Amino acid sequence: MWVIKSSVAKMPGKCWGRYAHLALIECEPGHKVKLIKNTKKQRIVERRSRLHVGKSNRDAFSRALRDLAAIKATLELEAQLEIDAMWRT
Repeated sequence: MWVIKSSVAKMPGKCWGRYAHLALIECEPGHKVKLIKNTKKQRIVERRSRLHVGKSNRDAFSRALRDLAAIKATLELEAQLEIDAMWRT
């Protein structure tokens, strides 16, 4: 199971605006992801750090979110194909 998680990024006082982290995390079914970090039950697959959160869908955060959603869809499709191949044999 894969989850996209976001968190607020701390930046120096001279940086205006809002910034965030994004991560695509693989975890065990039923596990609730609380933090963006590697543990026994979860593993970070892809991470994007210090992304500007703007007001449009062209900001860095929105672009990274679309990229991670595409990676997640690909991983889910590959997992489903593996399950289908197991049932055929």
